[in-house]
Amino acid sequence: MVLDASTLKNDTLPEKRYTLIVALLNRIRVRARNDLADMFMQPMGAIHKRASDEWEVIQRKQRDQVEDLVVLLNGVADILADEFTNAPPACYRHTPASRCRSLRPAVP
Repeated sequence: MVLDASTLKNDTLPEKRYTLIVALLNRIRVRARNDLADMFMQPMGAIHKRASDEWEVIQRKQRDQVEDLVVLLNGVADILADEFTNAPPACYRHTPASRCRSLRPAVP
């Protein structure tokens, strides 16, 4: 049923006219909210994508930094292990002399 303003005014009862106007206003309100949500979501989507890209860059940089630190720590551990195996018993300052011989690795 298609109604224009004159048909609505002249051919319908006031109760039906008010009901139709309220339904029309409700439909306009719902459409306006949907349009407003769409207008809000478009820039938010762009902001979210940009933030996600920046987050990936930050994660990549931190992952590279952690990998570099792991390599550095591995090198330090290798150096300490070499010094520990080649060190004389006097290097164990906090260990009693009787235990130094047992802590020293066996030389093949």
